[in-house]
Amino acid sequence: MKPTFRVHELVYCPSMRIPPSALSYLQRGSLAHMAIQSELEAKGCETEVEITIDRGFYYLQGHVDAIDHDKRMVYEIKPNLKCPEYIIQLSAYVEMAEERYGRKYSGAFILYSQNGYVIQHVTIKRGVLKSLDKVAEALILVTKSGRILVKRNCFCDRCAFNKCPVKYGLVKMATLKYP
Repeated sequence: MKPTFRVHELVYCPSMRIPPSALSYLQRGSLAHMAIQSELEAKGCETEVEITIDRGFYYLQGHVDAIDHDKRMVYEIKPNLKCPEYIIQLSAYVEMAEERYGRKYSGAFILYSQNGYVIQHVTIKRGVLKSLDKVAEALILVTKSGRILVKRNCFCDRCAFNKCPVKYGLVKMATLKYP
């Protein structure tokens, strides 16, 4: 039986923890998502899109915030672009949409704030799925070996899991370039 991984499990470092102080921030983000997705639905976009693709030795799942099939655009809703993993995540979703629907897509972030939101188009990094395959492969090998996957408060150089995306150059390739 093939394992299934979600995109965020392969993109974000497994040692990352959400502090309790961030919970109200996450609630605001959830409300912003709902409001923006409502507007996008009114414009004909598909929202809350679950995509699963077969990568050969595992299944990759993603939860895309919105897709505009007419414009061939994949949207991710975020508060900012401070995290380089965001571009990796969006790039993976674009490649997954292309595989699922058999057409080329572009990607954009919808950045929200207290004053509303803006759409920021970005250059998608191609080949992200192949890099995620390496992360998934490492995950599977470590899991089969029975080793402890993640220790609390570990850093990439001491991660027992030893699969942090930084090691595969994902973060380096995520340098944002705007058209």
